[in-house]
Formats: sequence, structure tokens, C-alpha cells
Amino acid sequence: MAVSVAVSVALAAGIALPGCSPSKPADQGPPTTPAPPRQVFVALGGSETLNPAREGDLPDDWTQLVFTQALNTSAVHVDLANGDGTVQNALDVQLPDAVALHPTIATVWAGAADVRNGTGSITFRDELSQLVARLRAAGTRRILLLSQPSTMPTGGGEYTAAVGRVARDSGATLVTLGLVPAPLGDAGQRAIAAPVIAALRRR
Repeated sequence: MAVSVAVSVALAAGIALPGCSPSKPADQGPPTTPAPPRQVFVALGGSETLNPAREGDLPDDWTQLVFTQALNTSAVHVDLANGDGTVQNALDVQLPDAVALHPTIATVWAGAADVRNGTGSITFRDELSQLVARLRAAGTRRILLLSQPSTMPTGGGEYTAAVGRVARDSGATLVTLGLVPAPLGDAGQRAIAAPVIAALRRR
């Protein structure tokens, strides 16, 4: 992984004393361009984030579209999602790797595996709250919680409500996705990426 470091050169302006002739300033060349802010984007969650059926088609996956269209050219992106990832998995397995990267932006999209595994909605909410809090403690400035009620398994309404509650309580950004074209091809990936990109562009 390449790391770019930019150095800004500060120029001091001289003031001529009375009776003295100011010396000719040295040629400083063209002004330097400030380096873009550091951006490290991590994606956490379950199969919703990972897109296991599209493995190997990374340039068109929604996380890659967010990376290439919403972030600066020196940004770094790592997808840490697990195909069967619950929020507890994100806490235990994905979060330590995320913290080690010192992320500035994180997306979290999980819930379907929690419904299938029988995680209680209150437990789900509490675990998601812990995940957001620990990302904040690691210095993550932008945390986006994705929710797509139309794709949740039967009984998933309480989990969708829990995501909204955590977003409100924590100050994370809630991104509610509408209908996405199925099967989840390129059009579906773009439909997922678009509201995430729009949320990131709103400062």
C-alpha cells in the first residue's frame, strides 16, 4: 500500500527597514498545491456489503463505486465484510482490522444474518451501538449505516427500526435504500452506491 506525503512550504514576507533597500526575493517557483485530506474508507457488514455472488467483479461493486466517485485520488479502501457476518462478527473480527487502518470513513451494512441466526433485535441494536462507538473512538469521522427494508427476511422490521435508532442516537448517517434491481447486477450496484455517494458529498 503506497502512502503519499505532501509537504507545504511556508513563505515569510520580509519588511524593509527605513533607509534600507529591500533585497530581491528569491524565485520560489510556482505555488504548491495543498495535499488532499487523508481518507481511509472501510466497509463492514455481512453479505449485503460483500456481494459474494459478484466475487471478482470488484470495479463495479457498490463499495468500489463509492471509493472511486466520492473520495479523493489518494484515498484507501478496504472491504472487511464477511459473507455470513452478523454485527457481533463485525465487532469481534472486522473491527480490530478496521481500527488498525485508522479509518476516517466507514459504512456498516448488516442485519440479514442476524435475523436468520435469531439475534434478538435489542441485542442487535446494542451491538450496533457498540460498533459505532468503537469506530468513533478510533477516529472515524463519517459513519454511514445502510438499511434496505425491502430485502430483510420476514421479521426484519424491528432490525430496520434498530438501525434507525442507532443512527439517531449516535449521530451516524442513516442511508435507507429503496428498491434495487434484481438480480444484483451493475444497475443494482449503482442503485446502492448512489445514495451513499450523495450522503458523503453532503458535508
